[in-house]
Amino acid sequence: MAFAGRFFAHLIAIVCCLTLRGVVVLGADVDPRFEVARSHFQRGRIAEALEVYEQLAEQKVDPTRVAIGRSRSLEFQGDWQAATAVVEEAVKLNDADPLLARANAALAAADWALAVELFDEFVSQHPDRSDALNSLGVALCSLGRYQEAEQRYREAIDVNPEYAEALSNLAGLRQGSPQEAEPLLRRVLKINPKFPGARALLGLMLASAGRDHEAKTALRKALKLSPK
Repeated sequence: MAFAGRFFAHLIAIVCCLTLRGVVVLGADVDPRFEVARSHFQRGRIAEALEVYEQLAEQKVDPTRVAIGRSRSLEFQGDWQAATAVVEEAVKLNDADPLLARANAALAAADWALAVELFDEFVSQHPDRSDALNSLGVALCSLGRYQEAEQRYREAIDVNPEYAEALSNLAGLRQGSPQEAEPLLRRVLKINPKFPGARALLGLMLASAGRDHEAKTALRKALKLSPK
């Protein structure tokens, strides 16, 4: 294939930072600084990630999401007490469901087994919560339970057909079947054109199919959208 090596090097960075089976992939309605913070975290720049989260916290932007990011970063630094306090404070401030808060905290901490247990309990009580169904799918996928993860992604999409994150996660699982995965990814990009993870995966799939020109275009767009 006639691709410059830098495309694949950058693609690896995109997939690592914006992984389709990661904790969260940003939607159009999410402050882009969350993507910057997560990129810092994925690259081991924990202090920089915490600085971004602190700015978001001061401006009271999506306190629950901020709490998850701060908690994960503090846990990485070994400050478990502070991490726990952040999550508990977020629950108090937002009057959030304690079970969902615990499930999100487990997911952020990569405690996949606990996350599955808690999200499973939550969705049994709230089967219309597409976000929780998707998060349950992420945790199941991380445990290698792919068929169960696929089922949960499909349930999330049934609840919310415009849920770009669940669609992209399903596409990631179905990438071995391009005839199914490609339409899913194009559907994601129709909903949210600024979805770098979906563009990166689409580019990779197109390259594997020998559709070099289309793949190069998709990867260029992904690189422009990815955090620096």
